[in-house]
Amino acid sequence: MTCDSCLPPEVAKAVGSDIPVRTHLSDALRIGVLAEDEDADLRMEGHIMSCPICGESCLCLWEAVRGNVDPPAYVPGPNCAQTRNDVLRYLEDDREVPEPTLVHLQDCESCQTHFIEPAKALYALLVNEESAGAQD
Repeated sequence: MTCDSCLPPEVAKAVGSDIPVRTHLSDALRIGVLAEDEDADLRMEGHIMSCPICGESCLCLWEAVRGNVDPPAYVPGPNCAQTRNDVLRYLEDDREVPEPTLVHLQDCESCQTHFIEPAKALYALLVNEESAGAQD
């Protein structure tokens, strides 16, 4: 899958449309998200909603969080910065998300708001589009 629509035009042209693009988040966005900057968090939410790669990945992440209904006994897990780093690596490098990170995403309202809630909203949009198409 390519993400030419998510990239600035000059980058998309330089990369070429045949090459899968996973590392398309800017360094400024990445640093802002890791630093829990509100503007960066809002830009990340918008990116998740508009980027087919990140949107699909966050839908899968949401499914993993929903499937983790019986978390293990409390064990101090990663902090927000480590969780955000794990999610960014998941989105761009397709790395596995560790179990403690999934637990943190369930428990932390801030991380859930910026990574899981956009996936829920995207799911609702997709379901509404499908149901509207089925009615036609």
